[in-house]
Amino acid sequence: MNQRGWSLIEALAAIVVIGIGVSLFVKVQGMTSRNSATNSKILMAGKMIEKHLEDTRISISMDTVANWPPKSKTIAATPPDNIKVVSTVGVAHSPKDGAVVANVVRMDIVASWTNPSDTLKVTTYVSKRF
Repeated sequence: MNQRGWSLIEALAAIVVIGIGVSLFVKVQGMTSRNSATNSKILMAGKMIEKHLEDTRISISMDTVANWPPKSKTIAATPPDNIKVVSTVGVAHSPKDGAVVANVVRMDIVASWTNPSDTLKVTTYVSKRF
């Protein structure tokens, strides 16, 4: 006599295989969501650093006497992104001989969020004449 339908073992095996597939799918979705949020923060932090640097350069070009050298600055974190930007202005040294370069400063700009380990750092040089 031919049997039709599934046996109990076949049904259990199918349920296990489907369960593993669904759990892996949910895990991948969660990882994708976390990575997307991190990438969004990095992009936003980069834009904030770029805007701060642009504002600094515009300020210098408008009045090179009053606005030179630029000052170190902290921009407090604000919702919704809660990204804090800290720029530190220092002396620029020549890579050739280590001498101080006149009318140029080194700016280290750090954007941080969530906890101190989540940061984006940019080092650039700003000139009085550009």
